[in-house]
Amino acid sequence: MSLLSCIIIQILWAFSSKGQAPACEEPPAIDFGGIVSDDKLEYREGDKVQYKCNPAYSLMGTEWITCSGKTWTPAPQCLAPCSLTKQQLETKNLLLSNRRRHAQLIQSEHTLEFMCSEGYILTIPSVRKCVNGHMDLPSCISGKSALYFDNSE
Repeated sequence: MSLLSCIIIQILWAFSSKGQAPACEEPPAIDFGGIVSDDKLEYREGDKVQYKCNPAYSLMGTEWITCSGKTWTPAPQCLAPCSLTKQQLETKNLLLSNRRRHAQLIQSEHTLEFMCSEGYILTIPSVRKCVNGHMDLPSCISGKSALYFDNSE
């Protein structure tokens, strides 16, 4: 192909694309997830992409985002689950609501109810919520210590 032919093709291509809507940049990357819809070389006004989180992670926000005015609508987040080990429960004298101790994986934004081992009393609420990989465990105090624990205020 001659140089002149290449120049003419480039000029024609530039003129033909002038009437099209502006393209968005690549869709944003998200941690612990990714785009599951088809990839494109160029994104135009109204194009959509779909996200999915890695296994055990929870999607917060919409799974679809749209190219709108050269930018994307907000991308979702993938929230981490909370992991709870048998050792963590034993160390804090905690039991799960079924009166057992076993490793547990809790989805973000979900709750779990705890109880204390026999002879211990909960000092803070028994139901705890997993928030993006973090869960504050309740405390248990010895029943003997509970005689000195004043929670009447």
